[in-house]
Amino acid sequence: MPIQLRLFDAVTLNCEAELKRLMSSTCEKSGLSRAEIVCRMNGLARRYGILLLKGNGGGLTVATFEKWLNPNDTTHFPTVKALLVFCGVMGDDGLPVLNTLVKPLGFQVIGPQDGALLEWAREYRRVSQGKRRLRKLSAEVDLERGRGCV
Repeated sequence: MPIQLRLFDAVTLNCEAELKRLMSSTCEKSGLSRAEIVCRMNGLARRYGILLLKGNGGGLTVATFEKWLNPNDTTHFPTVKALLVFCGVMGDDGLPVLNTLVKPLGFQVIGPQDGALLEWAREYRRVSQGKRRLRKLSAEVDLERGRGCV
């Protein structure tokens, strides 16, 4: 079922510049140089057989990576596979990058810890609803017994 976007939410599906800004700030916060990030991305891509670049895919260079991080450069953008590799290298710090992609659609990406918390909350709600249902049924049974029904 498609999600209906509201007119005045100012949501745009063109999140390219924001994604590039987030990738850049994620790199800065990581404490790694861009060359180290590129090296790790190339290593992870090789490990999983992923081509980071179109064409013969010789491997990602720092120069191309810099273009991916520049919000003013509208001609160079990482592929979906490259974004996944970037997020794989960045770990939990890559979640905001993924969230930028899905936020305009009303979704949110969560990590394993938040996933476990969400699962706990759903189970807690299920148990609470079950307890309420048991109390209601118990009250109905008690009423029937009070009327002489067996």
